[in-house]
Amino acid sequence: MWDLETALLAIVVVAGGALALPPVARGAGGFCAVIGMLGVLQGRTWAPTVAALGLLAWFVGQWSFAVRHGRALLIDDGACG
Repeated sequence: MWDLETALLAIVVVAGGALALPPVARGAGGFCAVIGMLGVLQGRTWAPTVAALGLLAWFVGQWSFAVRHGRALLIDDGACG
């Protein structure tokens, strides 16, 4: 299994890449998340890591894209209640 330093480095690299290229991160992150989930169903040891990093990339890419294009939901928008 990974040690803490390697896991933190992977998180920083994936999040940084997702912030730099949100459209690519959304597509690649979603693909990795699906592949990881399918691997989890088959009991692969690498699958939870791929799924978690894919979801991280997708979420950070979504957030970054929304913020850059003014589509982030704010409480003042009335979208939250």
